Amino acid sequence: MLAGSVTDARLNDVAAMPFSRSVQCSIPVGVSKIETDVLVIGTGIAGLSAALAASEHGRVLVVCKGELHDSNTRYAQGGIAVPTQDPRDIEAHIEDTLRVACGLADLDIVKYVIQRAPAAVEKLITRGMAFDREGGMLARTREGGHSRSRVLHARGDATGLELGATLAKHVHGTPNIHVIQFCMAEDLMTCDGRCTGAMVWLNDSERAVIRARTTIIATGGTGGIFLHTTNPLGATADGTVMALRAGAVLASMEFMQFHPTALHVGIEPMPLVSEALRGEGARLVDAGGRRFMSDYHSDGELAPRDVVSRAIVTELRRARGDCVFLDVRHWPTDFMSGRFPNVYKTCRGNGIDPAHQLVPVRPAAHYMIGGVRVDRHGRSSLDGLFACGEASCTGMHGANRLASNSLLEALVLAEVCGQAAAQEAMSEANPAPRFPDHGERSPARSSNSGPNAIAAWRRRIREASWEYVGMIRSGTGISAMQALIEDATVALSTTHPCRSLIELRNIITAAAMIAFAAAMRTESRGVHYREDHPQSNDAQLKQIELCLVDGHLTGNWSS
Repeated sequence: MLAGSVTDARLNDVAAMPFSRSVQCSIPVGVSKIETDVLVIGTGIAGLSAALAASEHGRVLVVCKGELHDSNTRYAQGGIAVPTQDPRDIEAHIEDTLRVACGLADLDIVKYVIQRAPAAVEKLITRGMAFDREGGMLARTREGGHSRSRVLHARGDATGLELGATLAKHVHGTPNIHVIQFCMAEDLMTCDGRCTGAMVWLNDSERAVIRARTTIIATGGTGGIFLHTTNPLGATADGTVMALRAGAVLASMEFMQFHPTALHVGIEPMPLVSEALRGEGARLVDAGGRRFMSDYHSDGELAPRDVVSRAIVTELRRARGDCVFLDVRHWPTDFMSGRFPNVYKTCRGNGIDPAHQLVPVRPAAHYMIGGVRVDRHGRSSLDGLFACGEASCTGMHGANRLASNSLLEALVLAEVCGQAAAQEAMSEANPAPRFPDHGERSPARSSNSGPNAIAAWRRRIREASWEYVGMIRSGTGISAMQALIEDATVALSTTHPCRSLIELRNIITAAAMIAFAAAMRTESRGVHYREDHPQSNDAQLKQIELCLVDGHLTGNWSS
């Protein structure tokens, strides 16, 4: 089993199921070779911002397994949390972030990001980002957990779409950035204890080795491992899992944030219903029309996300229902279509008229707080490997992310990460890594892991992740999750990789990491809630760090 007993300082080393390591110094015969200074895996605000920053110093190659714009960023509706230049507003934003993070945020990182937020947004505006304005001033709204209105938005509720388009335009216009779309990264390459690039699939049949002086993981989140999610289904923790296999340390993988209000109309992934609706006065009600959030928190509908999500689940269990509702019928008739055009369009497209009907919503997996453990410059514990955005863990969010802080963190720290990675890549002290010698082809062997089996296992893992390591956890459920992971690992052993199998293996490993860390943290804190340990325990007011030791998943409490 993957679970281990918790001691005062660390998790005892336990024999866990073995995980395959990343590609070492030899590569198969017949594989194409590509060279670059900086390799960026993934797009979205993190990958594109890092690429633009790195391009000021050297050649940059960006790879993404879909189209350039196909990332979590494009689905972001609410906006970017940015204080004004007023020191009191900056301090209030810092205080809100720390309070919501439940004691686990890194104060230095929080200050670093928030203090640089106004300047970062001004730079974004000079690049052409068209934020919404009121009377010539930037329009700001309030979201859950914020004490003030400070969330900037664009095109109503299309902030992410506008942001991605702005950055992509500059990436396409930068001569020393090259982009390969529909390119699936399979594994990181390592040699002599350093990341030297990645093995990728250029298409369904052609592989390539990309040799890079430095590599940046910007692959986004983990929502695709859960049955209900607002993330695109390609959000399968690829970057974090590759980093783990390569030898990097990960942190805070038990902290998966669930968005309280995803549209419940049978669509997969679930359309996001922005928290900004509640910031503008939308009411959460049960099937009988009763507002219930005041029973759980003094801030009502604007309580932190973990509080609202668990409140909704509690109400659903009590009523044996499958959704609650947002009520905006008190708004002026044309307010929603003007302020939230995408949410309005999605509702109408699914037969809901918000002006006269309640909008059915329920929580869905939304944002992975954990990821590759990095410092302020995006450096991981593995030489040559950097990470930024949702795939990284900087300590900014602690145990619970303040709404709209994710785009802010990526905007500020991805640029720092790109600069640091490029400067290291171009340093004379860092010679270009050599291409490893060719290895022998692995002998083919039969497997029963065909498309149907892969799809069936993916569904089973997603259902189990939702049930056992979702919003409400217990030791019994975590053990059930771990048992299923072991069964899946045995059933899917094969030497015939393909995109769907690579994604499934990543889903399984990500689920294993979440379960492992959830078993260690025998308390409830932020988005991690264990009904068998419902209270917080300040003896566990530390990060859980995960790594592979002799091929086995091992965890430690940070010092």
